[in-house]
Amino acid sequence: MAVHNTPEERKLIQLIGQMPLSAEQKQSWTDTIREYGLNEELAEEIRQKLIQIPEGEDEPAKARRARLAIELTHLVKQWRFSQQSRRFNKR
Repeated sequence: MAVHNTPEERKLIQLIGQMPLSAEQKQSWTDTIREYGLNEELAEEIRQKLIQIPEGEDEPAKARRARLAIELTHLVKQWRFSQQSRRFNKR
């Protein structure tokens, strides 16, 4: 069953599309987020894959990865905050 994606999840889907990774990996993550939503394990998997720098990558590509990692961290923090706020309001 598909879930209603939050704005943070939609931004994360866009960010995943910009990552210098394989199309299969990006599609898998995108489908998972669209179908089940984001979770802590998936966020950590994405982060780990993004920060792994392949040998021989040039400096501009490393800088791009660093920028994407910062954006990813920011979006995950926003997502956590919105999830906590939603849970707090239900009390």
